[in-house]
Amino acid sequence: MTTFSEYLAEGARLLTDVRFGFAVRRGLWDSNYWEETGQKQKGARVLRLKAGKSATQAVQAIFDNPRMWSFDCSQFCQVVNFYAQMKTMNDAVPGSFDKQIADHGGILEIKPFQGAYFTSSEHYYRREKQTDWMKYRASPNMPYEETRITAWDLVKAAPVGSRVNFSVGGGGDWNFENTVKVKAQPLEFAALGLGQTIWTAKDLMIKLAEKRDLNVKTFADASKYIWIKEVSIFQILQYPPHRSARP
Repeated sequence: MTTFSEYLAEGARLLTDVRFGFAVRRGLWDSNYWEETGQKQKGARVLRLKAGKSATQAVQAIFDNPRMWSFDCSQFCQVVNFYAQMKTMNDAVPGSFDKQIADHGGILEIKPFQGAYFTSSEHYYRREKQTDWMKYRASPNMPYEETRITAWDLVKAAPVGSRVNFSVGGGGDWNFENTVKVKAQPLEFAALGLGQTIWTAKDLMIKLAEKRDLNVKTFADASKYIWIKEVSIFQILQYPPHRSARP
């Protein structure tokens, strides 16, 4: 049976041709299954599954027709996880993904940053490369505790499907990239808009440095500029009576 990790990578590769940028801002999204809500995050609107529509069909349609869509890197993280969750749940129990969505009021949303049915059980953030991590539980709005752990130990411990934010710092384009951890051994990430989809940490960091016109050739060089700013360990579809198919 195909694993959650394999479905993450499969979903990411299927989005190779998707456009880059927030879906509603660019006017590229599938109105057969999704509709705008009045809700915004930092000026970008939220998309919600239309009432009466199948969540399985809506998510599958994204990956069958990626040219209809545009995603920012954070939205990319959401829908790749939706795909892996849908596939693993329906593999285990056919129809269980739709039932899970229905049990939660039929709500499935693609938000600019963090979607409904897509919340952090743990969220790690640091303001600068040399500062300690702030660890939030359940939501970034909850009280936090400072914790000392190396960035790579944190990333290695995070389950596949976690969002990992690589930061270059400063303003302008390509000052960060949200990625999905798709494989633990060897460590691999899925990213959008960089010319390919699946990356090793070394190649990803070198590519980001190139996007900022930084002259780097090695992982050591890239590490001088690129650092991990956020790690979100997601809990997806964790509502009774069904349990998540994610390992």
